[in-house]
Amino acid sequence: MRRCLMTCLGLVAILASGIAMSQVRAMAENTEAAQAYAAGEKKQAFELWKHDAEAGDAQAQLLVANMLATGDGVSQSFEIANIYYAMAADQGRLEALVQLATNYRVGQGVEVDLSQAEELLKKAASAGHPVAQFDLAEIYLEDLQNVENSGSLAAAWYEAAAVQGVVMAQVKLADLTMKGLERDGVLQVPQDPPWAFTWLEIAKRGADGSLQEAPVSRRVFALDDMLENEGKTFRQYVLDQYALVSSVLPENIVAEVRASIDQQLAGSAPTASE
Repeated sequence: MRRCLMTCLGLVAILASGIAMSQVRAMAENTEAAQAYAAGEKKQAFELWKHDAEAGDAQAQLLVANMLATGDGVSQSFEIANIYYAMAADQGRLEALVQLATNYRVGQGVEVDLSQAEELLKKAASAGHPVAQFDLAEIYLEDLQNVENSGSLAAAWYEAAAVQGVVMAQVKLADLTMKGLERDGVLQVPQDPPWAFTWLEIAKRGADGSLQEAPVSRRVFALDDMLENEGKTFRQYVLDQYALVSSVLPENIVAEVRASIDQQLAGSAPTASE
């Protein structure tokens, strides 16, 4: 095979043990606000968190922004939410960077600005945020095709997210490297069927339950969500694509990839305590 499999095989232990990036769940330092929110007194919680947010509490800024963006107990306002997302983003909160980038990409509360979305996502993606990595790959593949080496940048960021267990990134990376990509007469992503099938094999093991679906993968696109243009769940789509590709690839490639992943799994099987 043209490429070493160890980069992606190194994630097998992570997936097998169900380890995933923690999500933002904590309710900031103000326990009174957290208690009010839990009791359904969301307006009171909002005011308490807003006080903390304006005093510089980054997590409170994120919570206030989320409540405003979703209309959770307060009047929905993307415009004001973006102010608080920007405050939290300036303090390095990765979730805030991702949310603000999304709003710039789709024009929620701000004018569409793909360059700004790119810059925000690059900060979060470079810090290891898998959703940012996936979204940045999507921007380079779909929206910013004029950026130099956009195709190869998309492949690199899909791979970064794929390593962290994002199944949609694994599938998109497999598709991209199976077909290859040429832009403006320049080959940016070469065809590499063995590498592509490696990622499809890992995605398939997530779809059939052999590997646990990472929570962060569900944030991007859950296996049981429907793909409307396909008329099937993402899980079924992965399984169907796997069956199709494995039936047309040379048997030696299919066997080598499966054996390599099986060997890695056997050497990194988690214990019951893990």
